[in-house]
Amino acid sequence: PVPLNPAPFSASLARMQQLVNLERGGPRQVQLRRSGWERQLRLWQQVQFHWLAWERLLAALPAPPGHDALLLKHSIAALAEQLAGADQPTPRRDAHAWQSLARRLDLPLLPLLAMAEEWHPLHANLGALGRRRP
Repeated sequence: PVPLNPAPFSASLARMQQLVNLERGGPRQVQLRRSGWERQLRLWQQVQFHWLAWERLLAALPAPPGHDALLLKHSIAALAEQLAGADQPTPRRDAHAWQSLARRLDLPLLPLLAMAEEWHPLHANLGALGRRRP
């Protein structure tokens, strides 16, 4: 993903939270509760949290040679497919693949494993959102 400029992103999030609070207290609040809207909001909040954490970890890595970082490319491609609405099962955690990548590209292991841990719930939450589409 393209790195985020935090200032506009934070302003947009604050505005979105204001709009959500208005809807929660508005005349349609009972209808929204019955429709599962709160669950969708919680999923989006979790996606946002894990996406930002994953992006920060990715940005902290030294740049690997592009053609050798297939595991990273596949991870990003899988997230893009989830965002596009593909209905995929959440992949298993595979620490050995990340360890192999760290050795092969001489990247720090702990940040890669932290990325793998953030990627798993991010992928799962995106899948849950995709399955609950109207």
